[in-house]
Amino acid sequence: MSLQVAPPLRGALGLTGLLILGLAGLLYADGGVFAATKHGIPATGIERLTGPDYPRGSCIQCHYQHASAEGSPTGAANPYALFAANDNNLCGSPGCHADAGASHIYLGLAAYSQSAHATGASVVWPGPTPWARRISDEGKCINCHDPHGHADTSGLIPTLGIAREQALCLTCHDGSPAHTNVRAEMLKTYAHPALTVSGRHSVSEGNDFTRFGDGNRHAECEDCHNIHDLRHPTAPPTAPNASDRLRGVSYIEVVNGTAWTRPAYVFHPADDPTPVSGEYQLCFRCHSSWTTLPLTSPSGRPPTDKAQEFNPNNLSYHPVEAPGKQVSTVMDNGLLPPYASSSVIYCSDCHSSDSGAAPAGPHGSTNRYLLKRPYVTTEQRTEYTSSDAALCFACHSETALMDEEETNNQHTNFPRHKMHLRGASGTASLLPTCDSCHGNVHGSQKERLVDFSQEQHLTSFTSWTSKEAGAGVGQCTLVCHGQRHDRQEY
Repeated sequence: MSLQVAPPLRGALGLTGLLILGLAGLLYADGGVFAATKHGIPATGIERLTGPDYPRGSCIQCHYQHASAEGSPTGAANPYALFAANDNNLCGSPGCHADAGASHIYLGLAAYSQSAHATGASVVWPGPTPWARRISDEGKCINCHDPHGHADTSGLIPTLGIAREQALCLTCHDGSPAHTNVRAEMLKTYAHPALTVSGRHSVSEGNDFTRFGDGNRHAECEDCHNIHDLRHPTAPPTAPNASDRLRGVSYIEVVNGTAWTRPAYVFHPADDPTPVSGEYQLCFRCHSSWTTLPLTSPSGRPPTDKAQEFNPNNLSYHPVEAPGKQVSTVMDNGLLPPYASSSVIYCSDCHSSDSGAAPAGPHGSTNRYLLKRPYVTTEQRTEYTSSDAALCFACHSETALMDEEETNNQHTNFPRHKMHLRGASGTASLLPTCDSCHGNVHGSQKERLVDFSQEQHLTSFTSWTSKEAGAGVGQCTLVCHGQRHDRQEY
């Protein structure tokens, strides 16, 4: 930043006059919006000093305007004649931002000082709008906030930010100076809509479920990450424990009832003394009946209540909240290491980037439903292609499902997977997919995640029973693809 130098004035300005001109130039360069910011509003602005000589919201609250104050020399020892050194302790001075803020997002200077943004050597605003910070400014509050305020073409940027919404994060998280390139992920076909939906997020959303519901749905970076509190994990977390990158966010605790019922919900604000413990608790803020789910989704299917589907009291579910119910040697034999029938998984084990080199989390993917691997849900092939179920085969052994010894299969309780997937019998013109029988992979009212609700070619369905290992038989009674099964045993 450069300041306009005025022509020489009559008489000596001295240090004080030059400082005043410098401060005036600073305010002008930042768009002249200081008086409209929370710092500068005369009635409610910053008030570090009190008294008639120190108006609320005035420059003198932070900057000395004269060579002496109340008879004592200031000496203008600090840059810009600030009352303290120009670092985070200036912002965190007693009476300013030392303690947690009213919006629950800022948890105080002590918490921020331990965060990744405060300790990272590369946390320096790169510019060019506004200007780039100096390398010596790494980790400072001023990399994201301008104490004088900043405006763009839409007007004053909230929270004294230097950029609006996702631009504040993605200016750095595009591969430089941050080593992660989140922007590239969000530009993919399927992504959380940080780049496509704007103007809906508010720092005061709190426990207002309508702020996350149909008509106001949004997903800004700060909905999942608290930049004042997130930290680099010292070790990879173990499911369902939330990563330290999710520290300091609001979340939804579920109190589960009977099988396939809507749970009770407890909202926890970002500054709750009990932080988010499970990644799914963050996901439930938008993907459960705590809020109002929309009628349609970008991926085509109507959104469903994930909290109801993952209820550990259901007959079956993917083990997001708790280990699954099919805990057996047979189930273990059909899983790939490190997974076992007693494992718990993350939502992001399935919903994340399709690139292994990408930053962790559900930022974006080229696969439908924001999945890390392809998962075909429509019957569209006449020949079996394992890539259609690539997502499933990240955990489940394809070899086990295609076991030639179907009459004595020790990898799964249903020995006919190969026959169905390869179309060895029947009159089907299109082969079924995993989704044809396991129509809701999150949870089901039947065992083994069986759910025929998405099967378009099912003409009638009466009953299905599961065969447990070494105990009795299973039966199917249905008509699918013109193939009748009348209490057919397996």
